[in-house]
Amino acid sequence: DEFGVLLVQTDAELAAVKAAELAAAIAARSCRWQGQEIALSIAHGIYTFTGQEHVGDALEAADQAMYERKRQQRAARGQ
Repeated sequence: DEFGVLLVQTDAELAAVKAAELAAAIAARSCRWQGQEIALSIAHGIYTFTGQEHVGDALEAADQAMYERKRQQRAARGQ
């Protein structure tokens, strides 16, 4: 599933810090399903919305950033 987090009055640098903190908090937990522990992780995409662009374009840019992050994470794991 995908979800979005909007951070008002936040630049890309602070957004990256907050996204990393959220990712670490999620990774620190696990999920038990049918007696098995499942590791949790997220991939995030960051886009700084200026208000000058169409909302759909901003969402698409954030989505593409998230998919790029997923590719980077898979490459780092050798997948």
